[in-house]
Amino acid sequence: MDSNHPRSGTRRLVVGTLLSILLALVETANAADAAKAASGDWIRPAGLDSGCDGPIFALSVLPDGRLALGGRFGSCGGVPAANVAIWDPQLGVYQPLGSGIAGGAFGTRAVVTAIHADADEVVVGGAFTSAGGSAASNLARYRFASQAWAPRGPVGNDGVDAEVAALAKLGVNSARSD
Repeated sequence: MDSNHPRSGTRRLVVGTLLSILLALVETANAADAAKAASGDWIRPAGLDSGCDGPIFALSVLPDGRLALGGRFGSCGGVPAANVAIWDPQLGVYQPLGSGIAGGAFGTRAVVTAIHADADEVVVGGAFTSAGGSAASNLARYRFASQAWAPRGPVGNDGVDAEVAALAKLGVNSARSD
């Protein structure tokens, strides 16, 4: 890897399974880990062994290396986390995002099927009716600065009318301030 690359030294491919097992293939300057990565061996980072008590359907890596995950679960690593959580590889612990996502839409149990995370917020999509205890129809965001959930959707709307299956951030819209 180019030593001038901004993330030179550590790269991770993170895989979530329907069995809630997370694995990471790590390329690093550490000789032992580099040898494992070169041979294609999977490395299970500390703290991931306990996993979540339900399936994980969506993953997103934050710029600081933490991992945002969404699915249909009530806790991760023994920490209550309603369908969305953050895993911190430095500390080896899971952290909830407020009171999480609840109230299944369309007569089902709540589920997060899409997630996008950046330095400021985590945006989740799926089939749900509330985020952090407030109305949010299938699309919501958690802002790290305020530590609060808010619905996300067209202006004046508390979300979208259908289950969200995928999310991607396409750029910056300077006209929008929310």
